Amino acid sequence: MEIFFENYFDSKIDLCGDALEILKARHNWASFEIGLDHYDRGDDFYEAFLGPTMVYTLGIISDPNKSETLEEIQNNKLKFVCEKMKFKSGEQYLDIGCGWSTLVTHVAKNYGIDSIGITLGKNQTEFGNKRIKDYGVDSGQARIVCMDYRDIPSRPKYNKITTKLFFQFETQCSDCRNMCGHFCF
Repeated sequence: MEIFFENYFDSKIDLCGDALEILKARHNWASFEIGLDHYDRGDDFYEAFLGPTMVYTLGIISDPNKSETLEEIQNNKLKFVCEKMKFKSGEQYLDIGCGWSTLVTHVAKNYGIDSIGITLGKNQTEFGNKRIKDYGVDSGQARIVCMDYRDIPSRPKYNKITTKLFFQFETQCSDCRNMCGHFCF
């Protein structure tokens, strides 16, 4: 990217259109290929450092003077997110960039909410749907779908949408805010 910018500013590259609009343009094939390479390395690779929760984002330490395991700080985060979201039975919930379905499964099992997770990883999709089944959650109540977030249907409307790591990769998601009233990063 650095070379592109240098060549552009040195007038060695001529763009047909507004440079900012061209750079902002996204192609589904590009993001999907990046996702495949990154997330489909194998579940055992990730489990080696993520632990049994398979949560890819930061955990929450409940007490800095207390020793907590990785699994405990990840469970603290699940509890924190659920408290912030104020989940209620009967709601429709969507998790964008759901990873291995930990939050989706937790919400469906503990709050009785219809939950859908979206991921680019085929391995994550398979792992997540198996986890949902293994936790005794009906596949009609929770499921993981391998899909680019830009392809999420506008219906049904969701009461709650979460995303955790996803926005480090994608900064434009005004459509997400239009799909529901309660949105958590």
